[in-house]
Amino acid sequence: MAKYNTDNNNSSKPVTVIVKRIAKKNKIKEFEEWLLGISTEVSRQEGSMGIDIIRPTDKSKLEYVVIFRFNNYETLTKWGNSSIRNEWLKKGRE
Repeated sequence: MAKYNTDNNNSSKPVTVIVKRIAKKNKIKEFEEWLLGISTEVSRQEGSMGIDIIRPTDKSKLEYVVIFRFNNYETLTKWGNSSIRNEWLKKGRE
């Protein structure tokens, strides 16, 4: 999980994280299944305020942009350090 610089005045404000991932051309179906799974899990987490996925429009550049929001930095950090997230990231590497 990336480290974010925050001060006590901002730690209770909503947090938005943007992640880019590039899918392998021969693994689009598997990537979409993985993306659905991890997105569903993020949505179930305490403090989750939603997730948006921007899918590639250019078939030669399979870049996905995932935007997720949490109600504050603490709940984002809980997700970032969770075993569930780590399991999904491990699955994504396979």
